[in-house]
Amino acid sequence: MNRYLIWLILFLIAAILGCLMIWLAPQVSIPTCIDITPGQKSIIIGYKELGQREGPLSADESHLKIEKINGLWHISNISQRKRVVIKTSMDKNRFLKRWRLEMGDQFSLEDQRFKVT
Repeated sequence: MNRYLIWLILFLIAAILGCLMIWLAPQVSIPTCIDITPGQKSIIIGYKELGQREGPLSADESHLKIEKINGLWHISNISQRKRVVIKTSMDKNRFLKRWRLEMGDQFSLEDQRFKVT
């Protein structure tokens, strides 16, 4: 059998398997916004809410807490195992403990951008 024909068949099999892997891959949900209803005082955000799978590079199950304290909204890192690095115009790198959120603030988690409205 011709050697080029064998390579062509192997290439076609690899291409078909690659297409099947993409077609059968699980769906990933990426949140575009997180709504907090007026009655809620806080919300916990973890890897599920961020559309991640559990793993060493993902957020913890309960990682961030957005809460209302004295009428002002704050975001806090509640994870005991992982830190959140934030960058501001004043600080290049800072670890998040608690941060006050104001209208118009924007923050990103990985490649996901959120805006406070």
